[in-house]
Amino acid sequence: MTNHLRRWLPRLAVALLFFFIGKSKLATQSSWIKTFEQIGFGQWLRYLTGSMQMVGAIAVLIPRTFLLGIAMLACTMLGAVVAWIFLLGAPFNAIFPGVLLAGLIVVAAEDLANLSPRTIVTDPIKRARVASDSKRRMLIQFLLSISLFGLMLLSGVSVFAQRVERIAPPIIDVHLHAFSSDPRWNARTPNPVTHRPLTATNEAAHMAETLAQLKKYNIIKAVLSGDYDAVLRWSEAQPNRFLIGYSFDDITKVDLDFLRREHAAGRLKVIGEVGTQYEGLAPNDPRLEPVFALAEELDVPVAYHIHPGPQGAIYKGSPSMRQSMNSPLLLEDVLVKHPKLRLYVMHAGYPRVEEMINMLYAYPQLYVDVGVIDWTRSRAEFHEYLRRLVDAGFGERVMFGSDQMVWTDAIGMAVDGIRSAKFLTAKQKRDIFYNNAARFFRLEH
Repeated sequence: MTNHLRRWLPRLAVALLFFFIGKSKLATQSSWIKTFEQIGFGQWLRYLTGSMQMVGAIAVLIPRTFLLGIAMLACTMLGAVVAWIFLLGAPFNAIFPGVLLAGLIVVAAEDLANLSPRTIVTDPIKRARVASDSKRRMLIQFLLSISLFGLMLLSGVSVFAQRVERIAPPIIDVHLHAFSSDPRWNARTPNPVTHRPLTATNEAAHMAETLAQLKKYNIIKAVLSGDYDAVLRWSEAQPNRFLIGYSFDDITKVDLDFLRREHAAGRLKVIGEVGTQYEGLAPNDPRLEPVFALAEELDVPVAYHIHPGPQGAIYKGSPSMRQSMNSPLLLEDVLVKHPKLRLYVMHAGYPRVEEMINMLYAYPQLYVDVGVIDWTRSRAEFHEYLRRLVDAGFGERVMFGSDQMVWTDAIGMAVDGIRSAKFLTAKQKRDIFYNNAARFFRLEH
């Protein structure tokens, strides 16, 4: 009876534990949804893992399928260890599945030993020797199992190290654009930094190239603005990929009733890029008040442009633009009047880093993105600007943005701008690439 309990109690514990772990993965509001989204292979992997754990848990209770069940559960734990270390950048979280994996091997050790044929021995001395040999064999098989696990883990290290680009952790880009037409397409304007020729010269090609870049860098979500009709077409082509933004420069062309209808229809997720600076309008201008009031009422984030624009912008189609309006401090009256407004400053208020830090300190609801400055400025200059924000204590309110405009190769340049920042910890990079935006846009809910 004692041996029977010793044999079955661990199996029952394993079955109950993994059945409920697997069941939790399959729940509609599962807390695992975000984790598997960060892994980046899609929610099908969550369903597969949960199903394997539930089936494996049941198989463990059936003598004939016990080892098969252990093998299924061990595979999910090995996968969890690899995912936490190489995909999610949280190696300490790999300890728990690693311990469970070792526990599974221990529970299976006796059955693994029994796989070898046994001979019935009647002589007491020989029986004792056989029993001793059996225990030694069990210990050897257990050590071999642990060694096999180690070899499999090392193999995983090698494979994932070679594929780090392809299976990079997921990214949220909070500054992406779509256009129906653009004069730079007709002019075939090259990338202003690398001078590479422009290859996408119409909406279809621009969308195709941008989507290819998003896939390459595992950008699973993006705030998309520009020409609203084009934004809607992109969203139809890639459902659930984009947070639809309504951008404008000229406040006189904004129809608040239209924004209400788009929000009610479930399409409008962001008001921005708001580029009224190009029209000579500061953010604290009373004419913008209805937009901010509506955004606060609907709880829709606002993405506000604060940046000098292209060099010589005043001579290149924006005669009303003034650098005196390029100040994060001009947002203060807006945030005082609308304390519940979710607002992020595009381009991180470049180049006025001290004013930006002042505003971040005073208004905890304020975030920034580093779009365009992460690929148009020199690496040293961008890193110095970013370091200033992080060292001031605001690394958890900095979000990644590319602002690719018509140059789709800028997306990779922007990603590299963050990856190459050696002063950032792995956690700080994950915050900038994903966690901060997920929090700001409430994507974890």
